[in-house]
Amino acid sequence: MKKICSNCQTTFICNANDIANCQCSSVQLDKTAIALLEKTYKDCLCISCLQKIGSSLKKSSFVPPSKER
Repeated sequence: MKKICSNCQTTFICNANDIANCQCSSVQLDKTAIALLEKTYKDCLCISCLQKIGSSLKKSSFVPPSKER
């Protein structure tokens, strides 16, 4: 299915119904990155954006806020 990336607005093919064959399944993201993406975007991202965001988060010292205060 054709989709538009929620981040860069590039058109790409999404295979979410067949996730093993979807381009996003090749991108390794940790739980923090996944949680941030879920809160930030409502729909799929292209592989380029997923890779860039994942790489940026690995290099940053981003720590999500604690639920306990």
